[in-house]
Amino acid sequence: MSGSGWLGPSHTAVYFFYFFSDYQTLSIYFCVYNALISNCITYVCLNLLLSTSVLPFFFFFFFFVVIKAAEVNEKEMVVHEIAAQPASEVADVARSLAVKGDRVEAVYIAHEILEENLAKLPVMIAETRKPTSSYLDPWKSISETMESLCQDVELCLQLFSVGANIQRFKGLRTVASLYDQKKPAADRLRGFFLIVSLSFTVDDAVTPMPARILLKFAQVICIFDAIQAAEWLSVGVQNMLDAGRLSQLSESFLASRSLICISVFGGKKTAPGCGKAKGTKASLMTAILTLLIRCRADAGVKRMEVHEREHDLRGFLEDDKLKSLLHFESVCATAMAEKKQRIQEKMARRTANKRATAATKKDGVDSKEMNADAHGDSTSYRRYLHSSLEYFLGSEWRQRPSRIVLFVAGVILLLLMIRQVASIVARGLRKMKSLPHGARKTLTL
Repeated sequence: MSGSGWLGPSHTAVYFFYFFSDYQTLSIYFCVYNALISNCITYVCLNLLLSTSVLPFFFFFFFFVVIKAAEVNEKEMVVHEIAAQPASEVADVARSLAVKGDRVEAVYIAHEILEENLAKLPVMIAETRKPTSSYLDPWKSISETMESLCQDVELCLQLFSVGANIQRFKGLRTVASLYDQKKPAADRLRGFFLIVSLSFTVDDAVTPMPARILLKFAQVICIFDAIQAAEWLSVGVQNMLDAGRLSQLSESFLASRSLICISVFGGKKTAPGCGKAKGTKASLMTAILTLLIRCRADAGVKRMEVHEREHDLRGFLEDDKLKSLLHFESVCATAMAEKKQRIQEKMARRTANKRATAATKKDGVDSKEMNADAHGDSTSYRRYLHSSLEYFLGSEWRQRPSRIVLFVAGVILLLLMIRQVASIVARGLRKMKSLPHGARKTLTL
């Protein structure tokens, strides 16, 4: 198997190819033909590889492909193993990957777990509306799913970066919506919010979203769109107040009350009781209202939502926290009014400066016109001479040679006349000088 030429069996294979090409219609000959052709191709390829210097490159490429495939399979196995872990552990693993620099894999892991929970949520909501046995707890699974969903959304938004460039979306809708570089950041966040919110709609019945999710979305989008953040936060406040009122309903509304409370408060098992908020619920409401006040002030909206909802909030928050929020809203409203006044004063000064500049320019133009009128008489003679020269040296003179001849003749005659006059004057002066000498000569004689 040395050298660069073809070996003998390869020539034999070519001869057999021509021999069996006339008998392809028969089944037995067709089978033999296919087997012979496949063996012939394999034999020819091996001869080429072994008889040239391509063999080392072939083995290198083969091992490279095998190693890359092993790495991809290993990553997929790691992702599936991580997905099987609890939500808290998955969040920790994704954060550690992001810290180590593998942000893309962290994004894939977080969004894959999120979409799994989003797919399970409508099924669980539909199951809660069906009659169940008395010894089963229908709220345990949905509470765990809601809590995991809140953690997943928070993790995905924590990993979100406007400048992150992810080329492959791996069939994940949330990744495609959140990392589409063709859209601005606010539109991407709205698309991601829409995907999450659709999972809370089952059979045209909308379940309110968890307040934690609304707060996290508002915290991320407030940099790009404060008005949108304020709208989401206002919805979160209204959902929490509505869930607090459900505690006064009768036992016949236990199912719907439990579902709404579990959803609004992010899967808390104490949600069906609702009642006056304490601990985590009060802290969540305080955080939402604080950010809402800031977003309203940044957007320049005059609405004071805490003052409007003061009566409802008294049954939800303690007096000291509510007073603090009312004072903070008043301070923000005052600061916003002062800022607006400063902006108006600045615009007024800018407008006055523009008018003063325009008046100065107008006075300058008037003075220039007066100076032009004063110098008009002195420059009229110059303009006349200039127009005369333009007439004499214009294109008409160049186009008509007869005028040029007449002009030259006139100049010559003028020079002759000047010479004649000069000679006459010169003779007269000489005669006047010679007269006294002649008179003295006559007297002497």
